[in-house]
Amino acid sequence: MSPPSPPNPPAPAASPAPSETQRLHAFVALLLRLAGRFINLPPARTEAEVERALADTAAFVEADRGYLFAYDLAAGTTSNTHEWCAPGITPQREALQDLPVDLFPDWLAAHQRGDPLFVPDVAALDAGDPMRQVLEPQGIRTTVALPLLDEQGCTGFVGFDFVRELRAIGTQEMGLLQLFAQMLVNVNARGRAEAVLHALNASLEARVAERTRELAAATERAETANRAKSALMARVSHELRTPLNAVLGFSQLLAMDDAVRASASARRQLEQVHAAGEHLLQMVDEMLDIASAETGRLHLRREAVEIGPLVAEALALVEPLARRRAIALHGPAADPALPAAWADRTRLRQILVNLLSNAVKYNRDSGRVEVQLGGDGDQVQVAVQDSGPGLTPQQLQSIFDPFERAGAEQGTVQGTGLGLTIARQLALAMGGALAASSEPGRGSRFVLTLAASTRPWAPDAPGGVASGAGPAPDRSPPREPAEGPARMPARNPARAPAPAPPRPPVRVLYVEDNPVNVLLMEAMMSRPECTGVLLHTASDGPTGLAAARSLMPDLVLLDMALPGFGGLQLLQRLRDDPATAGIPCVAVSANAMPHDVQQARQAGFSDYLTKPFRFEALAAIVDRFRPPPAGGG
Repeated sequence: MSPPSPPNPPAPAASPAPSETQRLHAFVALLLRLAGRFINLPPARTEAEVERALADTAAFVEADRGYLFAYDLAAGTTSNTHEWCAPGITPQREALQDLPVDLFPDWLAAHQRGDPLFVPDVAALDAGDPMRQVLEPQGIRTTVALPLLDEQGCTGFVGFDFVRELRAIGTQEMGLLQLFAQMLVNVNARGRAEAVLHALNASLEARVAERTRELAAATERAETANRAKSALMARVSHELRTPLNAVLGFSQLLAMDDAVRASASARRQLEQVHAAGEHLLQMVDEMLDIASAETGRLHLRREAVEIGPLVAEALALVEPLARRRAIALHGPAADPALPAAWADRTRLRQILVNLLSNAVKYNRDSGRVEVQLGGDGDQVQVAVQDSGPGLTPQQLQSIFDPFERAGAEQGTVQGTGLGLTIARQLALAMGGALAASSEPGRGSRFVLTLAASTRPWAPDAPGGVASGAGPAPDRSPPREPAEGPARMPARNPARAPAPAPPRPPVRVLYVEDNPVNVLLMEAMMSRPECTGVLLHTASDGPTGLAAARSLMPDLVLLDMALPGFGGLQLLQRLRDDPATAGIPCVAVSANAMPHDVQQARQAGFSDYLTKPFRFEALAAIVDRFRPPPAGGG
């Protein structure tokens, strides 16, 4: 929304537009980068990063103007607080201050309901429409404004104007724009909380008598900020996993298609699609790990871990990657006197695999990686030395920062730039440390230090929630570090399998409101590997409950976020009915936070499939609950 401005110059000739899928993938990657920049952002840089994020997003959606407005409902006004303009577009920020909100009563009402306001064609509005009378003289052809909502209500909106041409915005792109708006809300909330915390700390000495109360309030504000960060990361994860479920799911199915397998070019193209999806999924998982560690919600299982055998496991995992580049791996000599480490075995292996795969990826061909072990009665140390090009002092200072890849961003080395950040956070959560040293031309050395098993963690050890029993939540099994395109799932068609006895049919009910996910499930259940599956679907909680009572299926697959009532409520109603209490239920959800999985299992789900899931995992679950053949056996 802007006052009349001089005619704008014509837009330059556009290059061939990318496909819609490519644009959505690029938008997803942009939002991940923005979320990464906002993690641990100092208060002094908040305004600059908000301006930068607005500019990046507006430029990406090819808007001519992007802006933020703040509502002052007590004064009945709204003001432009941030603005970005494309080249040749006249800025309007100074002229758009203290505008009466009653100029746009429908605009404010929509935002207070939480609805985005999208006008695809201003000229198509009724001639007497107040919005057209204001927007059309400004030359605006398309506009979209998304509300900024927090617990206090609507505080403003973020908008994008399209002056040079009309702009269509699809449902998925609108959803990503709303996710960007929510990201700004969380950043502002966190910034306000941290600003208050700074003000309190500055006056702490002058208010010694109130010290206890103020520290308690500051802690609560910090926890609120961490909860906001966790909520943001969980929302980002859920919103990205839903489209990735379709991308990776259908790419798995296409990889099994005989026509695709017969075409080398089709296989290569499909591998690129699958690799891009796996890369985004890895980035989502790693960002969730960072958020869990920073907010103290990383669950760890403490035990005495023998370092030597675990190093051998990690070396075996990275050996194929090293062999492709003729890099020699040298493990440590056996040392019976070396004490065990007091650590979480799964997370410690994750750190070791990360350090070793980095030492291989950032090495020279025919290079060398050496692992050394040391320790005393109190500590255990693991050192990983490579023969790569090394790091400059400037690179070494930021090597553990999120998305920092030590100058490799423009090279051929694959990675997300989050692995070392996660490794250090995990080391800190286990009461240890991870340090790096390097010289240009002489390789790099990373040293992991952990407490020996004779000096266990304190119960309130910072950085993680220590648990004495139960495995650490793990969203995916350890995978061999990959270099280049991800390996696609494949079958071996060269030899026909031996005839197998016919398998009994299995009735499966899938309750899911996303039609793309339903289409994917139908395609997977029609594969030969799922012979005998009789699939039924329902699109909301009440319909799913009625279908379960009518069909009495052998297995129910439940999405967790359903219209009517969600997956947990549907499970409870099935369990409360003696007729359906024994039907196995498996959650199929994009909610991937450890507490989501734990809550579902405690509620009584037989299993939990996190979207995007692998076809083999789905087929195995169906077979697990398939009725036995007639006559037993």
